[in-house]
Amino acid sequence: MSIYKNERFELPKGTYRHKQKTKIYIYQYTDHYRSNENGKAGHTSKAIGLLDEQKDLLIPNDNYFELNNIEPRLFTEDVQSFGYTSLCHHVLTDLGVVKLLKKYFPDAIVNRLLVCAMYCTCNETSIMNDIDDWMETAYLPYTLPLITSQGSSRLFKTVGKDVSAVHNFKKDWAAMAGRDQIICYDVTSLSSYSNLIVSVEYGYNRDHEKLPQINLGMFCSENTKMPLTYACYEGSVPDKTELPYILELAQSMGLENVTMVMDGGFCDPTCFSLLEKNTKSFTVGVPGYRELAIELAANADKNELTLMENMLSCKGEFGKFSPYELYGVKGHMLVGFNQQMHTLETQTLSEKLTRLEKELSKLKRMPKAPRLKRYAKYFILSMNEKTRYAGFFFIFTNDAEMNAADILYYYRAKDADEKLFYQLKIYLDANRLRVHSDTTVDGKIFMLFIAQILRAKLSNDLRPLLDGYHLPLDKAMKKMANVRIKTTPEGFKLLKAPTKQQKELYATFGHDLLEDGENV
Repeated sequence: MSIYKNERFELPKGTYRHKQKTKIYIYQYTDHYRSNENGKAGHTSKAIGLLDEQKDLLIPNDNYFELNNIEPRLFTEDVQSFGYTSLCHHVLTDLGVVKLLKKYFPDAIVNRLLVCAMYCTCNETSIMNDIDDWMETAYLPYTLPLITSQGSSRLFKTVGKDVSAVHNFKKDWAAMAGRDQIICYDVTSLSSYSNLIVSVEYGYNRDHEKLPQINLGMFCSENTKMPLTYACYEGSVPDKTELPYILELAQSMGLENVTMVMDGGFCDPTCFSLLEKNTKSFTVGVPGYRELAIELAANADKNELTLMENMLSCKGEFGKFSPYELYGVKGHMLVGFNQQMHTLETQTLSEKLTRLEKELSKLKRMPKAPRLKRYAKYFILSMNEKTRYAGFFFIFTNDAEMNAADILYYYRAKDADEKLFYQLKIYLDANRLRVHSDTTVDGKIFMLFIAQILRAKLSNDLRPLLDGYHLPLDKAMKKMANVRIKTTPEGFKLLKAPTKQQKELYATFGHDLLEDGENV
């Protein structure tokens, strides 16, 4: 429950005071009634804040604003953080995100969404408990009241209910940001403790958590590493089952006639048939545990494969690219071999066997059957047979324009989706939903999608500069937040001169920090 220490209001009618130790709490009646048994009068009430004893005024909390249908005012400090929020505003405006949002949502909703996205990116969290404190110390280029934790939930619910506006924004953004791009698609899981969300169900959890979840499928650009659009569906539905609906969604978003790169989870006859019909071309990895992969590795001549003429990169990667028909789709198969991975996998297996051997040598009696399972598969292991296939990888494509080096590059680049999921769960702390209704989930994920667009743009464009300074993005944004302005009778002015590093970070996006600071 937030206390607005800088606010003062006249005491409303229908209140009473209750002193606890050194503080006087103000309670407001919410209901009056008489007991059915003896007719005795009673009431219910809620604490709406503290009493400022010197001024005899109310210092309100969230209940005051909720019970009296008043929006909290945004109280700003004399000194405010300026650099980070101003930079984010420029980035989102230049990308066209602000314009697209205002096309489909009222300005009041847009401003709140943008502030929530900035807060999540800056503070590396999707928990909205402290957003009101952050807003009071940050310069915001929007006119809006204070957002509380409860207010953010109401915002997400409002946004989640407006299905057409969310869909239209995603459609326009995907068409604008995904034009002529090679597109990656992947799925992750977002877990929840709530039993009130219908779409939260038990299924295959990518984080290996024993919790119900929703599945989040995301399209992103291989070139720009930007998220393009997303889809949420029930946690129990397998990725392959949902694929036809995902492809239909992509087409409705304007992502038609695209080249798609996907992981081995979609190496399936049904998926291949759908991808062939609904994409320009596609590239899919073949999981190493499949019989097909073992067969390909068994038929490959490692000595011939590792000739210099088959080298794909200076990292010890070799491969042969030849015509191949898989699940009725004609294309090419890259049979690849990574010498470093072969060495690593062989060494890892050898170390594991040595460790298990030591464990067994220390046993004084035969362990029970369940514990024997830990060792059973190694009793019949042929070391040469197990390591023979180590280091092999297999990638299928029906793209006639790709060669062996291209297919390896683009398949490796599909980790853009995995990096987005990593950012979502680690840097935005969204591995838990932390809301309790389906519409609120939809609205919150939409806000996090905007936050991901913002963070991806900041990370991608600042990468050369950050690498040069050996500076992670979160510390760079904290440096930008340290650019502050102060209130003067003439308006806002920079509190102190920005550093060279701060000016370079800001100038990366084509804006002048000194000029913006003097013209707030």
